[in-house]
Amino acid sequence: MSALVRHKWAAILLCLVLTAFFTSPAALAAEDFEKTKTVYEPQTGLVAAPTVMMEIADKASSAALIAAKQPPQVAVYSLKLEGERLCVSLSDGSMPLQQALDDCGQRVIPLFSAHDRKTAVAFAHFAAEKDLFDVLLACEDPAALEEAWTVEPTAVRYVLRVSADGKKPSAAELAGDVHAACANVVLLPAGEQVNRSFVEHLQQRFVSVWLTAEEMKGDEAAVRAALDCGANGVTVSRPETAYGLYGSVTEPIVIRKAFVIGHRGYPEAAPENTVESALEAVKAGADAVECDIYLTKDNHIVVSHNATLKGLTVEGSEAAVEDSTLAELKAFTYPAKGNYSGCRVATLAELFDALKPYPDVVHVVEIKSSKPEIVDALDALIQEKEVEDQVVVISFSTSQLKLMRAVLPRVGRGLLVNISNVDQSYLSVNEYLSDIMDFVGPAASVYDPFFPGATTGAVEAARHRGIPFWPWTMNSQADFEVQRMNGVAGLTTDHAPFSSLTSCEGLTADEILGGTMISADEKPSSMASTAELSAEELKQESKFSPWPWMAAAVILGAAVWITIWRIAERKSADNK
Repeated sequence: MSALVRHKWAAILLCLVLTAFFTSPAALAAEDFEKTKTVYEPQTGLVAAPTVMMEIADKASSAALIAAKQPPQVAVYSLKLEGERLCVSLSDGSMPLQQALDDCGQRVIPLFSAHDRKTAVAFAHFAAEKDLFDVLLACEDPAALEEAWTVEPTAVRYVLRVSADGKKPSAAELAGDVHAACANVVLLPAGEQVNRSFVEHLQQRFVSVWLTAEEMKGDEAAVRAALDCGANGVTVSRPETAYGLYGSVTEPIVIRKAFVIGHRGYPEAAPENTVESALEAVKAGADAVECDIYLTKDNHIVVSHNATLKGLTVEGSEAAVEDSTLAELKAFTYPAKGNYSGCRVATLAELFDALKPYPDVVHVVEIKSSKPEIVDALDALIQEKEVEDQVVVISFSTSQLKLMRAVLPRVGRGLLVNISNVDQSYLSVNEYLSDIMDFVGPAASVYDPFFPGATTGAVEAARHRGIPFWPWTMNSQADFEVQRMNGVAGLTTDHAPFSSLTSCEGLTADEILGGTMISADEKPSSMASTAELSAEELKQESKFSPWPWMAAAVILGAAVWITIWRIAERKSADNK
């Protein structure tokens, strides 16, 4: 066989191999960010308006979802097992699970509500096997959600559902249940118990609050209830009603409290990470006090930002914190600051005792130590001081947060991430968002980025998945205000008096929307139903098509084939 013929056959074979590879299921499988939904965002002055959810209860609501030009951000389905097959339960029948996923497409986040452990775990296995991404699973059983989370911790976000006719847990009990379930969202009915104080108690402990349609008399009443209590999400039967109400607000209004965290206390008023600094932060109005912890050689938890005392003490000590005993550390004093002199290294026990009279102030405890045993020591101290409901834990270490989840499952967790160049690191909000879900999933935590990483688009998109942002550390009023208007959940700062800037929050629905309810027959044009697309058109919009990839593979193969052909011809000519 001549060299030219051999090269021809080699080129043809390469073309076929490339075509087969680029059109194979593995190659065509979308990246996680490509499976991340892009939900509808209404024009509104409301900062972080409640996520709009719609319960798909029958075939009519299913058809309405498909046809809507302004669909809900989350569609809620009732999930059931028929034998070993998962499907969606409707009041007038059922639908295949895949149909619900197709109906949501790339523009609505599906939330599947399971009514028992078996169904919840089966869905997690289904999500893992089908490589689903950006879906929500709800259940009333925390243990069922935890088991489902162990199957699929990143692609699925978990929601603890509370029934209207079930037990009415306290806010403290509910926060613990949510964290134990490896969830960050609670879905519960509005009512007298669910007031702003109740909701803020949960939000301050890293829990997003979504309201069901139970006990609500109409969609507008549901939206008003959500605004009154500061809920993060609301369920309606007609999304356009909620969007119309949101659209009636044209000036920026912050509708819920962003909690101010005193970074290392109030270090401008007293030496940082001391009892005195923590109390100064409380006095200045902080909602929480952040501190950093290490474990001493004799197993005491002490508060220090650095691993050594180098440059921090009057005596010039360079002692390594974790190689020292508590008595050795207590021998040193910090330089005077504000009205305080002679301050010493604090223990976490001393901080817990100092803030015990302020139960509404939360300890944000950052684990700096890499020692696994500090988690057991923290558990023992929290139980001894009975402050479980007054503590959340943050860390840069995923392994420490995973250990926290195992040892202290009822305490909220936050993953610290040092990210600043979001626009340079990611091509789109969805790409960033998919990474965030991958970051927080393994520890079932919230997201605590360096504040430039809390971009407007990412904060907005993440809240529809129940992922609140708790950025750090804004020490200029301009940066603080930008993040407050982004709708973040918390604001970490060295300047605790910035808390006065959040005093305008907590308006009622009547103050925001006006006191007159608008009946269904009197909706202004901005609240009217939008023009409809056919179900088939919307399904076609949301489906991934392999044909562009196939065409690209053929073109690439042809280019390679032609290149090799020409090289072969030149070699053949040279040999003549």
